[in-house]
Amino acid sequence: MLPDTGERYQSTPLFADIPVEMTSEEVEISKSTPTAQIEGG
Repeated sequence: MLPDTGERYQSTPLFADIPVEMTSEEVEISKSTPTAQIEGG
């Protein structure tokens, strides 16, 4: 079973190895899709 969002699980060990901020590589990938930009990102 998978949750519809991970928000309630972000403080659990499940997300312990995932950084809060995007890496520079993730930012570049995000920029490759201009129609799917996150506000403030």
